[in-house]
Amino acid sequence: MNKKVLSFLIIGLLIYSFDYFFNRGEDENTIIIYDDDVKALIQRWNEQVGRPPREDDIRGIIDQLVNEEVLYREAVKLGLDKNDIIIKRRLAQKLTFLRDSLESNTPEDDLLEAFYENNKKTYFIEELYTFSQVYFSSKEGSEDEAKASLFNIKSGSDPTGGEPFMLGKNFVNRTKKEITRDFGQNFTNSLIQNSIGRWQGPIKSSYGNHLVSLINVTEPKQLSFNEAKSIVLADFLAAQKKKDQEDYLNSLRKKYKIVIDSEI
Repeated sequence: MNKKVLSFLIIGLLIYSFDYFFNRGEDENTIIIYDDDVKALIQRWNEQVGRPPREDDIRGIIDQLVNEEVLYREAVKLGLDKNDIIIKRRLAQKLTFLRDSLESNTPEDDLLEAFYENNKKTYFIEELYTFSQVYFSSKEGSEDEAKASLFNIKSGSDPTGGEPFMLGKNFVNRTKKEITRDFGQNFTNSLIQNSIGRWQGPIKSSYGNHLVSLINVTEPKQLSFNEAKSIVLADFLAAQKKKDQEDYLNSLRKKYKIVIDSEI
């Protein structure tokens, strides 16, 4: 390297150093309020107050923004952001949201098909039952009322009697597990053995007595890849997002030495 080039480099370094030294405080003490920040606060004002802000309102909005920035910077200078679990969590969330906002490419069909094959059981639809019920509580005489109502139904009348039921009267496309969760195993066993369109009862549940009519049964089915493609895509992207987050966090953890200073 000749002396002329070296001299230019030294002069450039000195100019940069002087500029950094003399302007450093100015940069640290300069607060810039960007138009996007003001617009976002004005929009929030509209949503909360229900009207556009007046001129004095906008001045107040900007003053509040400046005050918050000033207080934030002074708090950081005092180290108040250190060892604050709430601030740590918020910053971690913001970094996670930033990562999540990155656009992900739509996977090729071969990747989706492989994902589908590895999770095929997920796309199996169980038997689904649609039924109606008329509820009679466990009070004395309610079982006799249910039997009388069933007799009227079999005589050609519409279902009569019964009491209001918290879960409703009609149930559409419920699995055995869901029915058992809501009514109990005895109710489920009696329901699935019934013929479609035939009223049956009284069937006991944990709530009381029921007259039940099985309306429809959808047979179990394994969805093909094409039938489940939109669901597979959503599941694939969710799984990929989770994996990307875990990989990213693991790569960051490798930069740090983790010391657990605890007796627990």
